[in-house]
Amino acid sequence: MRRMILVLVLGSCPTTALAQTTWTVDAAGGPGVDFLDLPSAVAAASSGDVILVHAGPFGEGAAPFSTDKGLCIVGVGGQVPIFSTALQPFVVHDLPAGSTFSMVGFAWGLGTGELNFEVTNCAGRVHLERLRAREPGFFLPVWPAFRIHASADVTLHGIVNFGAPAVQIDHSRVLLVGCRLGRTEIGVGGGQAVRANYSTVDIVEPRFDPATAMPMGTIELLQCDATLTGSSAGHVVNYGGFGPYGPVVLANGGSLRHDPALPLVNTPAGSAIAGTAVPVATSVPASFTTAAQPGATMTLTTYAPAGAFVFPAIGAPGPLVPTPLGTLGLDLLQPYGFLPALLVPAGGTAESLLPVAVAVPRGAAFATQAVVLTATTLELGLSCPFVVH
Repeated sequence: MRRMILVLVLGSCPTTALAQTTWTVDAAGGPGVDFLDLPSAVAAASSGDVILVHAGPFGEGAAPFSTDKGLCIVGVGGQVPIFSTALQPFVVHDLPAGSTFSMVGFAWGLGTGELNFEVTNCAGRVHLERLRAREPGFFLPVWPAFRIHASADVTLHGIVNFGAPAVQIDHSRVLLVGCRLGRTEIGVGGGQAVRANYSTVDIVEPRFDPATAMPMGTIELLQCDATLTGSSAGHVVNYGGFGPYGPVVLANGGSLRHDPALPLVNTPAGSAIAGTAVPVATSVPASFTTAAQPGATMTLTTYAPAGAFVFPAIGAPGPLVPTPLGTLGLDLLQPYGFLPALLVPAGGTAESLLPVAVAVPRGAAFATQAVVLTATTLELGLSCPFVVH
């Protein structure tokens, strides 16, 4: 494998789809502004374009749209207001293979409800990052908030949301990394975290808390190949409110790998895992990053068995390719590089600091993946894409 200095990787690595045009959205208008609202920008943009959205003077931000284009939509500053309803969600549909849609850096205000997204029939990659809801509106949701159907490669990274459930997955491959589902970051919200059917679901460092007892489990899986991994800083819980209490994870059919380092917390009367799937307790290496902004330093965290050596890599996201060592998530035909090797301490968590070059444009996409060497094995950890915003 090629090696290079990290800052050069971050300064020169191309995105998965080179931007043809960068558009600016700002309800305030003014020099350099192309559109006053996001739906107009989405309608005019072409696949490969980047759309930068600024918060408007009266809280304007991202209104719902429907698209089949490979766009990168960035909320400048990471807190741009976002608006949606169950009847008017954000929709990404029929994205062709080889295309990437990404959206990063938006947040609901207080008292405005859950985020509503629909991803359906996408052969290309869909990446949703740092989209945050805060608390319910007038009514608690009784429907799924994120609905993912028949899609080949969907990543939810740093999502804060709630719903019934917060994420519904059908016949898809989905990675959830660093997500808070159910009880939100200010302590309200709630509902089942994930319900998945006939899908491949990888969950890394979750903070799932339904805020009340879930009879069907905080995570409900039917005929899925699922992985749960992380550290003691994460958790999946199923307690509080009134019974009947169900398990933390209900998995019927399929397979379930659970890293014992990730706590599954229930009442004394409840079980951690139930259902017909046979859970396998095993360390599952994975890595992900904090927010990436030009000129800032982000943290790359890798989970691996204590005593292992990890070689964190960073480069352009690539198609998910099965290999004898695990699923490769980096594009080895584009520039990539390794950070210094780390010896994983007793807690099973190793961290590296990554400086993001000032010259990296907003909307540039990268992925991180660790090579993990133990006394008996060499394997690839789960990879995670991220977008500079």
